[in-house]
Amino acid sequence: MVGFTVLVHYYLLAVALALAAAVLARKRPHRSVGPDRTERISPTTDDLAKASRLEQGAVGEKTTAELLAPLVQEGWHLLHDRGIPGATANLDHIAIGPKNQLVVIDSKNWTPVPGAEVRLLTDGRLLYGRNDRTEQIETFLWELKFVREDLPVTPKAIMVIHGPSVRRGRLPLPNLHIVGADDLLNAVRTAQSTGKPDLLQHCLTRFRPYREQEQEIARAVSARR
Repeated sequence: MVGFTVLVHYYLLAVALALAAAVLARKRPHRSVGPDRTERISPTTDDLAKASRLEQGAVGEKTTAELLAPLVQEGWHLLHDRGIPGATANLDHIAIGPKNQLVVIDSKNWTPVPGAEVRLLTDGRLLYGRNDRTEQIETFLWELKFVREDLPVTPKAIMVIHGPSVRRGRLPLPNLHIVGADDLLNAVRTAQSTGKPDLLQHCLTRFRPYREQEQEIARAVSARR
């Protein structure tokens, strides 16, 4: 089962990278400029930014999956890119431990900036250098709300940041741990047992591959037209 889920993850990664490339290379409808000539309209700045985010996100998720891979030899089960019931969002990674630990991981891949680090202010705001990234926390906590409503236990939530350094290695919040890539495995391994069996089967049943969920939503929208 682990091997299958890893293969699914890399398939979805390839889809994401292909989508990013398609956005960059796509041709908008041609505008006629003469009987035998057409003019190609270049992608907009928004197109390029969206493609860049897709590619960065896919690379970050792939890197996280590779970092988590050694846990399989320790009895952990890893699920990647899973849909959230009742939402159009996805969970980047779910780790289920041999002692019924449950960890939900969100991957961030930010471009390193010399002299800039990720830090948490006393008021709970997340800054990268001078840029406010608090929205990243709020989005992940919103996703976790659906997870906590669907699961019989509360998972340990980790946001792993690739690229920049994280001040003091990790930034603890009441319901969320923000860590650098070097501290990810330790943060996962120190998750406490939930005391609940059958978590793997529950997660497999409730959090299906995100691609399947996207296809179902598309079919439902098409059927209503």
